[in-house]
Amino acid sequence: METLLSNYSLDQIAMFLVLFCPAVFGMYKFVLEVVQSLRAHFSKSLTAEQKQEEIYACSKEMKERMAKLENVCDMLLQSDRRRIRAEIVRQHQWFFRQGQIDLYSLDVIHRQFDSYKKEGGNTYVEKLVRELEELPLVDEQNANVQG
Repeated sequence: METLLSNYSLDQIAMFLVLFCPAVFGMYKFVLEVVQSLRAHFSKSLTAEQKQEEIYACSKEMKERMAKLENVCDMLLQSDRRRIRAEIVRQHQWFFRQGQIDLYSLDVIHRQFDSYKKEGGNTYVEKLVRELEELPLVDEQNANVQG
């Protein structure tokens, strides 16, 4: 939990939950509908061919809904990558204007960058992180730790 709070602000966590919860709820409703649909179809006395047609129709509907959910998840990942990239760019500009960076901020940037890479981010942000690593490190009282 501490790691989560050190990487993301409460606003960012809340935003993710607001976007993630409808996807989970949609999946839950989808599964309920499929179960109810299957129960209704199998409770009828159908011929084997009719049962196959019903199963095919249900599987086709499941496939379509899964594709929609996949698109929602892709959209959420893309949105999170963009947010992380914007934050690292903002931090890069800030610390380069300062001409130094503290160890805690650099650690937070590394954690953000790790998430960015796991979500399929590109090397542009990696270049910015490497440039930040080259800045002089300072402690909280702004006394030089490294050269």
